[in-house]
This record gives sequence, C-alpha cells and structure tokens, in this order.
Amino acid sequence: MSKIILASHGKLAMGMYDAVKLILGEQQDVKIVSAYVGPESLEETITEALPGNPNEEVLVVTDVFGGSVNNAFLVKLNDYPKMHLMTGMNLGMLLECFSRRDNEKLEETVQFILKAGMEGCVYCNTLMTENTENNFDF
Repeated sequence: MSKIILASHGKLAMGMYDAVKLILGEQQDVKIVSAYVGPESLEETITEALPGNPNEEVLVVTDVFGGSVNNAFLVKLNDYPKMHLMTGMNLGMLLECFSRRDNEKLEETVQFILKAGMEGCVYCNTLMTENTENNFDF
C-alpha cells in the first residue's frame, strides 16, 4: 500500500500515530490530518494530504463515522477511485493496518483491520464476570 492518511478532529490522529510509532517504529508514507487546529480549512488540509495522482492507492482512517472529517473524505471517493475510507479509528486497527500494509492487497487488508478494530472493543466488566463464573484464568 502506498499511502496511509490518519485523520481526526483535533490531534487524536497524531496521538494515535505516536502510539503506533512507539510500538512498531517510524512508518513510511503516512500523513496526519489534524482538523480544526490551525488556520487552514478542512478542505485545504485534506487536499494537501491526498495524493496528487487520484489513481494512487491510499487508505484513509478517520475518527468517527458521520463526523465532518469523515464526511469531507467521503465526498472525495468519486474523485479518488483507489481511496479506501475507514472510520472508527482505534489503536488495535492501526497496529493491524501498519503490520499488514505490505503483505496483501489493500482490499484484503481492510477486512483484517476492521476485524481487529471491532474485536478490540470489549466491555471488561462483563468479561470479568463471565470468567469468574466459569473459573477461567487470565
């Protein structure tokens, strides 16, 4: 995969990328979009982050579905036919993303990223109650 864009309201995307670097090290071809933290408009920030060639493959991961950042990328899907847009950013999905980025086609990688993101969302109180009742050890 050639490029990855992490995009969020505020500095969440930068913080997520800092955590990725702590665990996996510096990554190549990554751009961070921190919306609404400077004088640039969201449109300007996104245009700068997207590849100059609209046929270049790019994965965009945004913070929240339906938010202005996600919606701003969503309207670009028609102009960038090889852009893959995901939302619901969390550290588990980003670790999966960066660990797999060169192993398979992006369409396949996206499925692993989604699975990692969803499996990482757990209500631990219920987990502990179930494990206590069933006498499981951690």
